[in-house]
Amino acid sequence: MFYKSCYQSPLGEIVLVSKENQLIGAWMEGQKYYLGKLKGEIQEKDNQEILIKAKSWLNRYFKRRKT
Repeated sequence: MFYKSCYQSPLGEIVLVSKENQLIGAWMEGQKYYLGKLKGEIQEKDNQEILIKAKSWLNRYFKRRKT
């Protein structure tokens, strides 16, 4: 089972995917290899620990962005 959560970045939506509490990918909507070759069910789950940590990291990254 894969879990996904969406993150709204200044560049557009980023889809984060995890499996067994490990982040396995991050894709931009419409990207050439969107979701790669994931096989299996993908369930929306915003409260998984690794996805929360990834969003937190992305928040810190984009706040330090130079304009």
